[in-house]
Formats: sequence, structure tokens, C-alpha cells
Amino acid sequence: LLEALSTTARFCSVVDACDEFAHNLSDQMNMLREAENLDRLATNFRTIPQVSFPRPRPALCSDDVLVEDYIDGIRIREFLQTHQPSPAIRTELAKIGVNAICKMIFHDNFLHGDLHPGNLLVTKDLKICLLDAGIVVELKPSQHEHFVDVLAALMRHDGETAGRLMIDHQYPSDGQQIAAETDFC
Repeated sequence: LLEALSTTARFCSVVDACDEFAHNLSDQMNMLREAENLDRLATNFRTIPQVSFPRPRPALCSDDVLVEDYIDGIRIREFLQTHQPSPAIRTELAKIGVNAICKMIFHDNFLHGDLHPGNLLVTKDLKICLLDAGIVVELKPSQHEHFVDVLAALMRHDGETAGRLMIDHQYPSDGQQIAAETDFC
């Protein structure tokens, strides 16, 4: 109904967003899928020693239960508040995080979909451990290429091109492309 009444709602594809949310929520509740996601992320990062993921214990896991290795670390927000690390350590942790995200987006096309401070641990050796891989994003090749193009335009500070790419590739659920010049905002 909202999409029928509002061009902006069609452009934002509220129905598709709700469908995606429901799908992701269902996936996040499947502990075997989360164990597979953790394994895949760990494999993708096997040559990056600064980033780790808890290792699931498959023999102890089921659809409803996930058992994984204990990681001795502190949530990043708590680490920053209680340890008051030097600017150099803060910068190093930030670089590790940015490099991990860039690797997931640009190289692996397999992105942890729930990155927030509660899911990031800092270990005693100042490495980052990413928790809770119940939500991941993997795009189809054409979607991934488009996403990378949008991000590249943003990194070049070319908002016009990024906006045009987003508009030109946005299709509402009825399959009709919205003419950006007349219908958006």
C-alpha cells in the first residue's frame, strides 16, 4: 500500500526491504548456517593474522545451538574506554577494521552483516575477533560489480556518479525503472 501511494517508497522498495529483513532474520536464527559462515570467514582470512573468528564445534552444533571456541578478548568499546590505548594503537585497530571490511567487500564478496562494537573483540595481542556471523551478505556477480562501482565513485568524492549509479540500477518490485529526474524526491 505504501509503495502504491508513494513514488519514494517504490524507489526505496519497502516491500523488498521487508522481505530481505525477514529472510535475514530467519538465516540469523539458524545456528548451523552461522557456523558455516564463521568457517567461511575464517577461511577467507586465513592469511590475515590480525583478524580472527571464533571456531565452531560442529559436533556440538544444531539448528538451534551454536558452540564455538571461547575467545579471550574485550569488546572494542570497553577496550577503548578502560585501556585508553595510545593514538598509535587506536590507528592500528582502525586500520585492521577498515582492511577487514574492504577485504570482505572488494575481494571476497562475503561481508559480515552485523558489524557493530558489540561484535568486535580486541584480544590481548591487539588483534580483532569478529563475532556473530549470523547475517552475511553475498551479492550476485552483477550486483557486486555495481556495488563496487558505487563505492569507487564515493571514494573518488564523486557523489553525482554514485547517485546516478544507484538510481540507474534501482528497480521497484513491479519491474518498472523509476525516472530519477521526475519521480525521486
